[in-house]
Amino acid sequence: MTHAIVARQAGGPEVLEYTEVEPPVPGPGQLLFRVGAAGVNFIDTYKRSGTYKVSYPF
Repeated sequence: MTHAIVARQAGGPEVLEYTEVEPPVPGPGQLLFRVGAAGVNFIDTYKRSGTYKVSYPF
């Protein structure tokens, strides 16, 4: 198991959950990267709060 911070709904920091998740399994022709650190910028907080309604293509 690995750990992740997950937002299952829109909202402020109170909706973030630190939880255990199954590690993803890459399919044929895919890679799996280990992330040592990740940044959060201002648009990420808008997206999480539901203010920024644009969907990403991925």
